[in-house]
Amino acid sequence: MDEACMLHDIAYTNKDSGARQKADLELLKMAKRRLKSEDARKGEKNASWIVKNAMKAKFRAGSGIKAFKKRIKKYSLS
Repeated sequence: MDEACMLHDIAYTNKDSGARQKADLELLKMAKRRLKSEDARKGEKNASWIVKNAMKAKFRAGSGIKAFKKRIKKYSLS
C-alpha cells in the first residue's frame, strides 16, 4: 500500500488532470486488492479501507471537475 501511495504522489506532480484521475483510479484499485488480500495485516487492511473510501469520496465529489468547482463557488456563503 505504501508503494501505491508513493506512485500516486509521484503522479500528482503532473499538472494534467487526466493523469491525476488515472492515478486516483490506480490507487483505488490497489486499495481494493489489498483489502481482499489474504497476506495483508490488519493495519494494512485498515489503511487500505481508509484510502479506498477517500478515493471513492473524491470521485463522487468530482475530483477536479470544473463544473463541480463552479457549483461550490456559487453556493458558498462568502
